[in-house]
Amino acid sequence: MMLSLRDWDRPDFGDGGWHGLSALLEYEARLSAARRIDSGFSDEVCTDPSRDENLRQGELIPFLYFAKHLHLPGDTQFCMPRPDPGWDIEYGDVASPEKLQITRAFVTWAGLSKRPGAAGQDHRVGMEKLTKDGQLSGYGPFKRVDGRIVHDEGARGWDEISEALLTGLKQALLGKAHHRLGDVTLLVHATGYCEKMSIDRFLSMAQDAIRSVGSLEFRSVVVLDYLPGYFRRFS
Repeated sequence: MMLSLRDWDRPDFGDGGWHGLSALLEYEARLSAARRIDSGFSDEVCTDPSRDENLRQGELIPFLYFAKHLHLPGDTQFCMPRPDPGWDIEYGDVASPEKLQITRAFVTWAGLSKRPGAAGQDHRVGMEKLTKDGQLSGYGPFKRVDGRIVHDEGARGWDEISEALLTGLKQALLGKAHHRLGDVTLLVHATGYCEKMSIDRFLSMAQDAIRSVGSLEFRSVVVLDYLPGYFRRFS
């Protein structure tokens, strides 16, 4: 039986109500199992432009990685408050919750457009090519030419790769530099960075990015990716 997102039972974690972390964990496990047995369904998830999938990729998945790094228990409560109060997720004590504003950092290659969101769009197009082709060699930026997605398939040195990764982190932090949220933690999901560098390099790069941007008016800043050890908090 072919699966389809149209018939998929998705909890509305973005409804402004409180949910248990265990419900998010169970949903992700169910989704992952379905994607493993049905490649067409997996492709549909990867290219889904809906609000639900944008919330999942942009806020829920980074929060889930954050929770795993901190070993938060399954009965931890969280919500995505509505209307938007200036942060994305609250968690913990319902009466006095911790607050997170969440953003994502993407590798940002030289020559990529300077417009806001360009690096994220480049990442999505790259994931689209990976989904269609089943493999991806080389590096971005990715371009659409005559209906095809093309990119540089040649080798690059670490200096160029490192600069693209650091630029992505800096841009993510600078995008939040105008916020004044002294009781909120800024969570930066460095998307896919753990696949390109060691833990030590990741932690050092996070420090370099913070230093280069300067003071940010948040309670703290957390930079992370999904593998164990790829986590650093700055107060």
